Amino acid sequence: MAEEAQAPPPTTVAEEAQAPPQLVLLNSMTKTKEPFQPRVEGKVSMYVCGVTPYDFSHIGHARAYVAFDVLYRYLKFLGYEVEYVRNFTDIDDKIIKRANERGETVTSLSSRFINEFLLDMTELQCLPPTHEPRVTDHIEHIIELITKIMENGKAYAMEGDVYFSVDSFPEYLSLSGRKLDQNQAGARVAFDTRKRNPADFALWKTLYDCEEVLAVYREEGISVPVPAEEQKVIGEHHKNFLKDMSDDLKTTDVLDGFMNLLKAINSNLTDLKKLQQKLEQQNKKKQQQKKQQQKQQQSQKQPADHIQALIALEAELKHKLSILGLMPPCSLAEVLKQLKEKSLTRAGLTEEELQELIEQRNVARKNKQFEVSDGIRRKLATKGIALMDEPTGTVWRPCELES
Repeated sequence: MAEEAQAPPPTTVAEEAQAPPQLVLLNSMTKTKEPFQPRVEGKVSMYVCGVTPYDFSHIGHARAYVAFDVLYRYLKFLGYEVEYVRNFTDIDDKIIKRANERGETVTSLSSRFINEFLLDMTELQCLPPTHEPRVTDHIEHIIELITKIMENGKAYAMEGDVYFSVDSFPEYLSLSGRKLDQNQAGARVAFDTRKRNPADFALWKTLYDCEEVLAVYREEGISVPVPAEEQKVIGEHHKNFLKDMSDDLKTTDVLDGFMNLLKAINSNLTDLKKLQQKLEQQNKKKQQQKKQQQKQQQSQKQPADHIQALIALEAELKHKLSILGLMPPCSLAEVLKQLKEKSLTRAGLTEEELQELIEQRNVARKNKQFEVSDGIRRKLATKGIALMDEPTGTVWRPCELES
């Protein structure tokens, strides 16, 4: 992780004044914030765990990838050559199950939701990573890696499945800081009594209904497993790490602070410009003594200096936000419109079909058929659409899916 930074070459006073502050990141091993120092001078390799594309993305994906996009942009701004890798786990139990339910192939379903994810990242202004590998493109490499882990005595095969042995790895859970006895067997996945240790986790699981993916890798008499779940080497480390990274980058706090400051700047600019106009009008109408004129000139100069300083500060803030990719690309109204369009797509409805359901509910309410009207509301809520009755009529907004 982070190591002691090397001494930089001498700089002038002007260069020091303009130099960006040293990057400090949370070291998830030591749980302390440390100056960032890459392993290779001038180069950074950054890996971010990608999505399992079996459904549309949610707000949690947006928060995580925007946070890492900010880090990616800032590393590039500091002059580093960044190799950013974000994968797609495009073969998984959830993907296979969803594809079977919808009567489509694993490849078509995962590819469709990968495209949806990429569109979402574009709308969030996230820069594309350097590489976006898919698991299905690297099956042979993964097989080789799992084989080496087994040869090293760190994993074992069991009826075609392969499990990592946590007892063979003393450093297990050192990143998360958890203890083995804190993990609850069966809390995330069904407990398998065949495992040597309840904490052992699957590296591969054998599947027999996925010929589309495995055909190119099958040989006569050999059963080749495919990945079923992402590795769980550090339990809930991903969640805790992203939380720490969010606290470290303080993306939300920075945004709120910038936006509040920009609002204050706009407000002060307006007030100061009005004051300046008023003072100019007074100068034209009144002729005062020399002492009064000097005071008036001074009072004129002060608002003008304030205006120029605020304008410069506003430009600087916008420049910093642009570097981090945090300048809003469109108005709030356009964002809300996009959210509604995505909600309708997720619900499988058009605007006309939704309005027809709202009208049916209004008629049912008018006829006091409350069971019917409540049923329509609940059905839409399960699709991520909330209805709100206002004095001007019934309106709708996107919401979390209700079970």
